[in-house]
Amino acid sequence: MSIRGRFLKLLFGPVVTLVVGVLSGPLISRLYTPEEFGRYSVLLGVVGIGVVVVTVRFEQLIPTSKDPASSFWISLVCSIAGAVLLGCVAYLFVSLEETLFIIFATMAVAIFNGFYYLLVNAGHPLRASSGRAVQAGGVLGGQAMFGAAGWGMLGLMWGELSGRLISLVFVFRKVQFHGVSVIKREFFAQWPAAKWLLPGALSGAIALQLLPLGMAVSVGAAAAGIFLLIYRMVVIPNSLLSKVASDTLLIELSRLEKNGLPICGAVEIGLGKLLLAATCLYGTLAVYGGWLFSILLGDQWSASAELIPWLAIFVGFWSLASPLAMVFVAMKKTRWSFGLSFLDVANRCVALVVGFVYQDVLNATISLALGGAVVYGTTVACALRLANADFVRAVSPMLLSATVVISLLVLSGLLFARDAWIASLFLTVIAFGVSGKKVVYG
Repeated sequence: MSIRGRFLKLLFGPVVTLVVGVLSGPLISRLYTPEEFGRYSVLLGVVGIGVVVVTVRFEQLIPTSKDPASSFWISLVCSIAGAVLLGCVAYLFVSLEETLFIIFATMAVAIFNGFYYLLVNAGHPLRASSGRAVQAGGVLGGQAMFGAAGWGMLGLMWGELSGRLISLVFVFRKVQFHGVSVIKREFFAQWPAAKWLLPGALSGAIALQLLPLGMAVSVGAAAAGIFLLIYRMVVIPNSLLSKVASDTLLIELSRLEKNGLPICGAVEIGLGKLLLAATCLYGTLAVYGGWLFSILLGDQWSASAELIPWLAIFVGFWSLASPLAMVFVAMKKTRWSFGLSFLDVANRCVALVVGFVYQDVLNATISLALGGAVVYGTTVACALRLANADFVRAVSPMLLSATVVISLLVLSGLLFARDAWIASLFLTVIAFGVSGKKVVYG
């Protein structure tokens, strides 16, 4: 399967998830309070970090493994045992209902990821991607149903679980068991990469979940709830889109590495297309995001509008760095991932400190965006250097299209500010057409 075909099929699920994420905002903001959503986000943060720990990252090594089935079984056993252990620790701090949520959500996410990589590696990217679409729809449906019934916090938790369990059934497939001795041999074969990939991935997960876990302490529960709903609607879909690009690039780079071929060409092509796509997508978010989110979320969440342009900068740089980090995985240079993810954690800690000092979520978001630009820019530069790729060669084929897209978006923003929204939207559609054609066929 071509890299273009794999990317387009893997893109299906995140696109659906992106749509569902936008739709979920108006529903959640009207069925749940900012305080409830803030507490729920803390539990999701624990699950997000726990998933990385309990799998020991063996599910992400499936594409690079000579025995993917054995890597899956290692990940499965570790996931079940680790989720139970995580729940035992969590029970010291949270209620029984929240403990059960942490256990089952961690298991569901970890096992889903294992099946996802098996499907992608076996040449079934559309089914894998569809699983993510089923997951997003199931979560939204469950939370809407339980929220309408007045379940409050429990509605958020069990709505999340219902969607994840449904998606797990969707991606399930029979996996051959090769015996304990074979699995043991695979474990030791993959451990040199896993032992550095795990701390790097753990740092990345902490960085991703640090804001949900710490924002309530930094700026208060209500302001944190507003930030975290926008974070969910903008950053989480971005992480899924970036994951599609990451998985596609990882499969391609792993294939080249196994065949002893240079990866610089694939890295340069990938960066050029990522840069053009990010410019169009997140430039559009910066232009229309504040207006759109104010309408979608209602008056209680109106403070979210001023956060959007800064989050657009943050996720734009993130969308470049996350896929390029697969260079470190494919080349088994996972120490780089660990060091760079530590910088990401530091940046988010600084943002929380800024929010705490000024007691203002906007200042925290500005700090997060500017620091993220530096950290993610450094990640891209390191990946290019390791792959012997060149930034100028990567950008040159996209330069004309990028100039056209930026010009169209600037004009769109000026027209939109003067209430000429029809003309503004027309130019934005043209910008998407130019960038989409170049990314897919360029």
